[in-house]
Amino acid sequence: RYQRRVREAGVRKSTLTEASCVVVLVPSVLAVARCLFYVPHMRSGNIALRPRDFLASQLRAERVTHFERVASRRVTQRLHVLLEGTSKEYNVSAMLRTLESFGVQNVHLTPPTGNAPGDKAKRYGLHRVSRRSSQWLTLHRWDTTAAFLESTARRERQLLVAHVTEHTQPLADLIGGINGASGHASLPPDTPLVVAMGSELLGASQQLLDAADHTFVLPCVGLTESLNVNASLAATLTTLQLAGRLAADITSEHQEELVHKWMDHSVRRQ
Repeated sequence: RYQRRVREAGVRKSTLTEASCVVVLVPSVLAVARCLFYVPHMRSGNIALRPRDFLASQLRAERVTHFERVASRRVTQRLHVLLEGTSKEYNVSAMLRTLESFGVQNVHLTPPTGNAPGDKAKRYGLHRVSRRSSQWLTLHRWDTTAAFLESTARRERQLLVAHVTEHTQPLADLIGGINGASGHASLPPDTPLVVAMGSELLGASQQLLDAADHTFVLPCVGLTESLNVNASLAATLTTLQLAGRLAADITSEHQEELVHKWMDHSVRRQ
């Protein structure tokens, strides 16, 4: 009698366990299927944005107002940034977070040295330290540095490459106007720029240095003689900001486009 009760209890427990697994797995499978469908299309830009009125009804008014305020301060034309071959996911994510904080919208990425062109498995996986900042940026991914150098973004702008040598000009001297000082800048204040940061291990590639219009350095006086790549980027952006070269330049049409995209992304994540 005892053994029969044990068997009956085991059957009931097994049935309940299977039912629980179904309840848990069905939503999980649906979520995975949704990700498999949406993520590739969102990256390729093939999913149409939903109507703005509908998106606004799904978000708090304060959230939409915040999007509009942030978008109005974006730097879209006067400065682009290239991250060439950054090999550590943590650094890539930290740099994207820094760029988003300074309001730089357009970021160009090339894969680390040794990655085959088009090798998506080795492309950047964004670490949680970015606080999802990549979703608010416009990322341009290039298979090689050569592909970026042939792009319109490069041809329309002066290319400044961070490169440490004894004879490289300090960034503050190159752009002038720090803290209101007049300075003798090598670049006029309205010059569109691409600032390029090389990899943590190898720095800027020779191909990038050969194509550079200017190279610059952030002077250091310590024994280490250099900064972490994200700290270098933050110092570079601060120098540009103090020189008045990070003023918002977004058009009203582009601002509306960004707000619409951010709203759609926020609703999809709810």
